[in-house]
Amino acid sequence: MKLMLKIIPTAIIALFAIFLSCKSNKNVVEKADIAITALPCSENGISDSDFYRSCANAMSSNINLAKEKAISNAKALIAIQIIDIAKSAANQYATEMRISDMHNFVKNIELAANKTADRSLNGLAPTCEKYSETNGRYTAYISLEIDRQTINKELYIQIANTIPNFDKEKFEMFFKSSYK
Repeated sequence: MKLMLKIIPTAIIALFAIFLSCKSNKNVVEKADIAITALPCSENGISDSDFYRSCANAMSSNINLAKEKAISNAKALIAIQIIDIAKSAANQYATEMRISDMHNFVKNIELAANKTADRSLNGLAPTCEKYSETNGRYTAYISLEIDRQTINKELYIQIANTIPNFDKEKFEMFFKSSYK
């Protein structure tokens, strides 16, 4: 009991101090003038309704290795976009079509999207590439793009090969609405 009588007033004082310190109108951090500089090729890396696009950079002591790493990173970013949109469309499709095993269906669509990305992004050439060198280390800046129609056709082929009784038109409606 004596311990409680000591703890309660201390807790009340601590809470009161916290309350008063949070009530301040003072800015903890003053506004700073920060200049944001865009990385090379980043202006070419924004997806739209016609193209999947990405930009990435990588550093290496070998310029060719830096380029290959940057291309690989940019391809991975496009693949992530394709897979995320496909999964979103799959969830909507499964709900609309009342698919009983929704989890398995979405996993199958994700697998088809992975295969689509692997096939479609293989051999994709950069739309922009720039390089910088500092202290013997090269940085490659790369942007990539691929037509959404190319991806859509390949994805529908992959899904049709995986899922029986697949309503392509219904899925296409959800897929296209996911990236607008």
